[in-house]
Amino acid sequence: MAALAADLRASGKEGQWNDKLDLIKRTVANGATQDELELFLYHARRAGLDPLARQIYFVKRKGRGTIQVGIDGLRLIADRTGIYAGNDDAIFEGDDSGHPLRATVTVYKIVKSQRCSFSATARWSEYYPGDEQGFQWRKMPHVMLAKCAEALALRKAFPMEMSGLYVHEEMEQADRNEVVAASVDPDARVAFGYSPERWPASKMFGAPVTPSQVKMVGVKARERGIPPEELPFIRTLVLNAYGIGDANSKGNGSLFIDWLMNADEEAIDTAIQAAASYEEPAEEKLQSEVA
Repeated sequence: MAALAADLRASGKEGQWNDKLDLIKRTVANGATQDELELFLYHARRAGLDPLARQIYFVKRKGRGTIQVGIDGLRLIADRTGIYAGNDDAIFEGDDSGHPLRATVTVYKIVKSQRCSFSATARWSEYYPGDEQGFQWRKMPHVMLAKCAEALALRKAFPMEMSGLYVHEEMEQADRNEVVAASVDPDARVAFGYSPERWPASKMFGAPVTPSQVKMVGVKARERGIPPEELPFIRTLVLNAYGIGDANSKGNGSLFIDWLMNADEEAIDTAIQAAASYEEPAEEKLQSEVA
């Protein structure tokens, strides 16, 4: 605490905050340890933001403290640099069940007398916190995703001033429980040498595959050089290897897209060869010919 008081005196904020430390710890930094409180106030001083005005606040997640700001706080930091030159409205792309798939925001900064642009894109799949915590996201999907994109662009333009500062909307996804235990042995979740790092939530296996997932499968299959006629069978091989069957569920779609994106070339080649060399059992072949 002595070190903190010395820093406050040096920054000229001792009178502003020193008599309000208990209030800050009870409210905007509730649950913070002494070290976390000092770190939080260090970031507040560095950013020139007022904790009591909720421009910056402390959040405890899974036993660890994180420091968050409001989007207005980042805008204020940028404005104080004197070289912030505004931003464009968010540009949205795609639509899936009423929400945008991506949002891109461009901010401007004066660099050597030139107005330079810094753009960043936020994707719904990376920031949506899940149905249990996503009420505001479903209510105002464009606003929420645009805040994430703007925060990304501002940090890109002003890394020295904003390093380590994230808005609440960016961090909400940290609370979602994406990794759940499945009914199969984790060691068995291997398809042609590739094992997914993350497993979809159980409820995804009860929801139907989405049109955007179907489209993504086609795109990624073409990128990986998979012949269209072999794709359905490769999908079956991969999902069966995971021990979950090949139902057209959202969870299965997510896993197959992950495999298409992250399996190495050897895995892709082996799967293509397996599909190409597959022969129907004699009984099934006979039945199909009779039909």
